[in-house]
Amino acid sequence: MNPRFLESFHECVQRELGPHLGGPPAVFQAGVATDQYRGLGNAIAVKLFQVGDAGYRPTEFLYGHVPVRNPTLPYLFFQVPVLDIKGNSIPGVAHLAAVVNAPISGTIVAPQVGWRNHYLPFAALARAPPPRDKYEVARREVEVYKKKGGWSPLLEALNADKGSLRAADPPRRLVEIGGFEVALDLGSPLGSIQLAPHRGRTVLTMQRVPSPKSGKNLARFDLMAHLEDLHVVAMHVLRHPQRGAVAGQQIITPSNAAMMGLVGRHLRIKPFQARSGSCFMRACTSMSGSVIGARSSSETARRK
Repeated sequence: MNPRFLESFHECVQRELGPHLGGPPAVFQAGVATDQYRGLGNAIAVKLFQVGDAGYRPTEFLYGHVPVRNPTLPYLFFQVPVLDIKGNSIPGVAHLAAVVNAPISGTIVAPQVGWRNHYLPFAALARAPPPRDKYEVARREVEVYKKKGGWSPLLEALNADKGSLRAADPPRRLVEIGGFEVALDLGSPLGSIQLAPHRGRTVLTMQRVPSPKSGKNLARFDLMAHLEDLHVVAMHVLRHPQRGAVAGQQIITPSNAAMMGLVGRHLRIKPFQARSGSCFMRACTSMSGSVIGARSSSETARRK
């Protein structure tokens, strides 16, 4: 990872959250440095490469947590995959997380329903017959939304509020950085924001593309706006707490596993938390194959 990239990420945190910081951010670097440059000639430079296929796959990442002056969400957790191209670092889709001190009855995801993303109970999607293609995926999600099976006051509130709908349907889904496109995979049944219960609290996870101000060796994210999106959803959870599953399905992929490990440790060390966090980790592990399927990441990086 280029040292300038790491420095720019620290600058981004200070610039975006400086007055709201509740303490020093913890930023860790991990992964294996691998130059993804493949010597593409101009004749094939327009071919698209998807992360995880035969193209470019980030092998390094930054992860950690930022204490913030927000009693509702005191910590913002993050993981940012980094693509290394001939010594230059390019940011991928950021994975963000926060913990709300209130329960929900089951895991909620926010897939695209028609032209917009809406909040749906994951259990209702899981009970439906497995879709054979992307068209059946779309029909299944519309059907679940219309039937409102497993609906709750929280789901009603999330789907009726413009702020929470904006959080589920980010205006920026793709950004070009250094000749690459970094895009959200909003075609997945997970959407770009998820809620999962864990022993009386709720884990919020979210995915966001970098800011257009990003570049080679320059990490820029709209962290304050992303924190505000999480806060809008968190307030609905606090207004509509509901007991149900002890530990819901947590979403774990290679792109957020280190971050979710931090979230798990954070949950276990709290004094009002159960002594063991094994249930949290089992739920995380089980989701990596059954929900994501062949797609183990919510980001796409394509060579333009």
